[in-house]
Amino acid sequence: MFWKKKKDRDGAPTVDSYLREVNGPPAPATGPPAAAPPSDFGPPVAATPAQAVPGVFSLVAEDVFTVTGRGTVVTGTLADGVARTGQQVAIIRDGVHIASSEITGVESARRLRREAGPGDQVGLLMGGLGKDQVQRGDLIAGR
Repeated sequence: MFWKKKKDRDGAPTVDSYLREVNGPPAPATGPPAAAPPSDFGPPVAATPAQAVPGVFSLVAEDVFTVTGRGTVVTGTLADGVARTGQQVAIIRDGVHIASSEITGVESARRLRREAGPGDQVGLLMGGLGKDQVQRGDLIAGR
């Protein structure tokens, strides 16, 4: 089989062309994707909750911080459901109910919103909740 080798700017064969010559064309990927290596930046965060319930919004906390005079902000991506201002939420850690609060504000893409839907990266402002009550990886769920 004849084909032209890829060459970089210096005219030398590239690693890609060498590997194709030695191993042949790459095989199509099959099976589940490989697990990501462990991170040094904190505990792993689940992409979605283990059991999503229809009609209930869920968000896995990625970051938590306090806005002085307003409350605690939890950021993350909504896995499912719709988060609305005034909605009651539960903070769940390892399957255990830790605390309850109310959403006093929803912000997405630097805009205040009344609600946010699945797939939106949001910051939920919650009143009456201390920063020490929520941690990275906690599940925030509400109806």
